[in-house]
Amino acid sequence: MNASAPMQSGIPNAAHPSRRGFTLVELMVMIVIIGILSSLVLGGLFDAAASRVGQRIGGQLVRSVDELEAVVDATQASLGVIATPAEVAQSVCDRLVAAGVRSILNFAPVTLVAPAQVDVRQVDLSVELQVLAFLGQQRVLERAGRLA
Repeated sequence: MNASAPMQSGIPNAAHPSRRGFTLVELMVMIVIIGILSSLVLGGLFDAAASRVGQRIGGQLVRSVDELEAVVDATQASLGVIATPAEVAQSVCDRLVAAGVRSILNFAPVTLVAPAQVDVRQVDLSVELQVLAFLGQQRVLERAGRLA
């Protein structure tokens, strides 16, 4: 991988400031991660798209985003995961905080602003994929060195 060439990703950067959204690989990784997290700690999955409401992902029922606050209250959820388009991520963050969530894992390609008592961790899938690609390449080179 050429270090000077920007990696194609859904995270806006200086090389592609107008680019928004996620690549297919990033979306697939997010779906798997969200499914795992939801089965471990989350009170539910939510979507604004009526076509997804009622479906099951990783054994979890997808609910209408209109139910977000009620589910957070009923489950006393303290952790939220945001995997939305950038333009709605902050409003979802604000709703989670207002409902009582104090830890947020953010997959959206935008930096969120939250009160000091709320921990927000940003996951940049393009960086994580680059790290994994680098580590994989290092293993290949190590094996090639042992064979030589």
